[in-house]
This record gives sequence, C-alpha cells and structure tokens, in this order.
Amino acid sequence: MVLFGRRLVRRSSTVASIAWPRPGRVGMVGLGQLGQAVTGNLLRAGLAPVLYDVKGESIAHSLLDQGAVWAKSGREVAEQCDVILTGLPRPENVSAAMGLGSSGISPDGILAGLQPNAVWIEHSTTDFENTLKIRAEVEKRGAQAVAAPLTGGMQILKVGKMVSLVGADEETFQRVKPLIALSAPRIIRCGDFGHETVVKILTNMLCAVQDCAMGEVMMIAKKSGVDLKLLFDAMRISSGNSFCWETEFARVMDGTYFPDFTAEMMAKDIELGQGLAKKHGVPMMMHGQVAQIYEMCMAKYGKDSGSTIPVKLVEDACHTPLADDKLRKTFEDWTYTTEIVDGLSLKIQNEGLKVLCCPFVLDLLCHVASLFCAWRAVCYAGALKVMKSVQTVTAVFAAWKFVCLSSAFIENMQLATADARGQEVQAEVLSIVLQNWGALAKEARRTPAPAEKAKFAQLRLAAAFSGWQLVSSASSFLQKVTQASADARCQTASAEVLSVVLKTWGALTKEVRATPTEVKKASCFDRL
Repeated sequence: MVLFGRRLVRRSSTVASIAWPRPGRVGMVGLGQLGQAVTGNLLRAGLAPVLYDVKGESIAHSLLDQGAVWAKSGREVAEQCDVILTGLPRPENVSAAMGLGSSGISPDGILAGLQPNAVWIEHSTTDFENTLKIRAEVEKRGAQAVAAPLTGGMQILKVGKMVSLVGADEETFQRVKPLIALSAPRIIRCGDFGHETVVKILTNMLCAVQDCAMGEVMMIAKKSGVDLKLLFDAMRISSGNSFCWETEFARVMDGTYFPDFTAEMMAKDIELGQGLAKKHGVPMMMHGQVAQIYEMCMAKYGKDSGSTIPVKLVEDACHTPLADDKLRKTFEDWTYTTEIVDGLSLKIQNEGLKVLCCPFVLDLLCHVASLFCAWRAVCYAGALKVMKSVQTVTAVFAAWKFVCLSSAFIENMQLATADARGQEVQAEVLSIVLQNWGALAKEARRTPAPAEKAKFAQLRLAAAFSGWQLVSSASSFLQKVTQASADARCQTASAEVLSVVLKTWGALTKEVRATPTEVKKASCFDRL
C-alpha cells in the first residue's frame, strides 16, 4: 500500500496486461467522461495510473479507491510517468494542461515535467494547428507525440472496445499500440501526425448533420401514422442507416437526447471543421446551417444538453412528442455493442430491445390456421374418391417442389437471423424437410397406382398448391420480420415459431406412415 497525501491507496493487484509502461508510470490528465473511462481501462490492466484534473481530487474518488494515484499538477504527472495521456474538451484546455501559453511555458504544466523518451498521447478531439504546435514543444524536450482521438461512443469506451484514429511515426506507434489498445483495440493508422484529428473532426461533423436530419424524418413518420419502432428497424437494413441512427434513436425514446456527448462538444467540432474549410476554401452550405441549429439548441436547452437535442427542436416546433409509453418501454433496457467486420466495416449490435408485440407473428398464425382448414376440406372431400395412393412420379415431383421452396425458406431465415440459435433452428428445419419427404417418397414407391388417377391428381394438385401457399407465407413472414426488427432475440423467436410450424407438418408425415389402409394413408398424405 502507498500513502499519498492524506489518502491511503491500494495499488491494483491485477497483473499488467502489457509490458510497458510499468504500473505507476502512466498518467491521465483530464477526468471528464473520456478521461474517467480511459482510466478505468488502465486500472483493469493493473497500471495504477497517476491522475490530475483542474477540478480537483474530489472528482476522482472512485478511481483512487481502485488504485489510481493523485498528482497535484500536470507537471507532477509528467515527472512520474513514461506515458502521459490527455483527454480534454477544447484546444485551449489542452494548451493549458500542457502549460503552453502566450507568456511562455507554465511551471505547472505537463511540458515542464516531461522526461526525455517519454510519450504524450492526445486522446482529445482538438484543433489541428494547435496540436502541431504542442507536438513541436514535446519533441524539443526529447519526447514523442502521438495523436489518438477516440470514436465510437462512451458506452463502447467503458468496455474497452473503442476505435482509435492514430497519427505517429512508426517506431513510436509500435511502442504505444498495446497501451492504446486497452481502450481502443480497433486502431486505424492515419499516417502523418495531425491527419487523425482531421478525420475525427469530419466524423463528428457528419454525425451532427444526421442528428439534425433524424428529428425531421422521425416526425414525418409519426405524423404519417408509421410505427416508429418499425421505422427504426427498417432504416437499419436500408440505405438510410447510420451509426447515429442506430445508437441515438433510443436517446430520443428515453427523453435524454444525450449519447454521452454534449451539444457544446458537437458545436465545438463543427467550429473546428469550419476553420479547416475556411483554410482550404471549401464552402460550408450544409454545415453552416447545422452550426446555426446547434446554436439555437444551446440557447434553448443549454450547452450541456445532449448532442441529439436537434430532434427536440423539431418536436417542440410540431408540438408533438415522438416517444410514447410503448416506445419508452421497448427501449428502456436498450444498449449496444460493436465489432469490426472484414478489417474496416463496423457492425453495431443493438441489445436489450423488448419485443412487446409482433403483428406479423399473429398474421402468420392466422394464415397457417386458414390454410390448414382449407387443406383439410380439400383432403376430406377427396378421400372417398381415392382408391389407392399416390403414384411415385407425383410424390417425387411434389417432394422436389417442396424441397425447392424449403431452400428459399431457409435462405430467408439466413437473412432474418445470424445468431447461433437461429442457425441451429435453420439446420433443424432443413433436416425435418428432407427426412420426412424422403420417407414419403419411399412410401409412395411401394404403393400400387390408384384406379382413379386423374381425379386423385386433381385433388393432390389442390393440396400441393395449399402447401406452396403455406411455405410462401412463411417466407414472406420472415422477410417482414427482417424489416420489422434486426434484434437477435426477435429474429430467434420468429425462427422458432416457423420451426414449430414445420415440426407440426413433420408430425403429420408420421401419421401417414402409421396409417394401416392405403385409402386412409392417401387421405393423410393429402393433408400435408
């Protein structure tokens, strides 16, 4: 245990997951949402980080209780550490923390205590030109600079799954890569120092446009009578989808409009983007208007309102709230996670969505019930006229037709669900289809040709058509479910419903094989 000031601090007993820096030799300056989340990841790796924030020690109590150590200034952090990370809201905050001011280098800033061969990692989204100035000061002192802004949402950062855009020379990049990966294992190397900041600013500028557009789209749907949960799911598998749509829709439903990012932060990034546009002579027709919308939002709802707050502006203008009790209930346990697919594609998995009612399930069951009733009527009407059983050719053709339809059905299921349970259900369904049709075809080969072949064929065709309708309805149902919800649990539920339908069909085939007389067997066969 280490006594630091008046606080008794326990260093984490967790073995560090990286070889460098050693525990107690990495510091974090800036303990806002980003800084606290990064510090949590450092603590989980057993690195006992040294912390400082201008707001004082009180904001770090929970982190200090877990094994972090408090420093009295940025200079003290730099003197104790081989790596210093910063996560601050604005360029002027970064300059102040580094101790870079108009009157020279401050004695309490990071630069004053920076050691040779140390590394400064900038996690903030800040001004491109300002970052270059600080880098020059860092390198004057024999240290290295890495710009590594983070993107992907605070929720993902807290579990160490963020994406980092990194700019640094190759040697330094390889040194710090394992450390950055504790918070952001998805690292995109952006080449020269400074380019990563441009990319991050542009990312947030696009998010700002989408936040402004979301409210208008949602309100049009609401006033047109479209179910907003349906809109959410349909958009997720259409060309209108975006990261903001998938991760911020729920923030409208819960009434916070706060995806861990404030309106002021978003306005700051738009301002930084406007500075870059002015420098390079790029007209800002769209983002100029978006900047004005955020200014209106901050004036009306406050600077600390969430970055999704432009949606609220639309609601107030229309005097119509978008959320209702049903939608709030649906999204109350909502969360999300992400994964990288094929190197660079980001897949978002929404979790915790409640499926309160799926009208398509009821629709399917009604279809199934009516089809079975029609089927039975056709079969019973024809049973008395059927002398023997079905000829082999008819049975084999029907089997081939049904297996083809089943293949399309399975393909639709693969579109509807990619989770493990869904895959198991698909395999189970296909097995039932093939096994039962194989048994029926075998049974048909043993049966003599019926005397009234023509009439039987006519009735058999009607039954086959009803079977085709059933499978077609099932396929259509799955397509609707795919559009209605991409949530894994809903997809699995829909797959299980259809599995039950086909298992029932499988049970009927067992009845066929168990029927003693050929006439009754033919009747049962038609019921399929």
